[in-house]
Amino acid sequence: MHPAAEGPSTAEAIKQLEHDWTDAEIAGDVEKLGQILADGWMGLSYDGKRETKQAVLADLKSGKSKLRLVDKPRTPKPGVRVT
Repeated sequence: MHPAAEGPSTAEAIKQLEHDWTDAEIAGDVEKLGQILADGWMGLSYDGKRETKQAVLADLKSGKSKLRLVDKPRTPKPGVRVT
């Protein structure tokens, strides 16, 4: 039997990263978001265009992209499942 791991579970760590990501975007904190996103990170924008880490950070730094408000979900968010 393995000893219990110290610190947060993987699921809790993922949830915390999501909160940190949102906080960094709201604050316009390019450095913090740069620490969160992996160098090879790619995502999709709200309109389906592919984004890179470099593009997201540049848009945040220039002010072109700014997260101003995050609405609380009306229904519970699905949980994180790590397999």
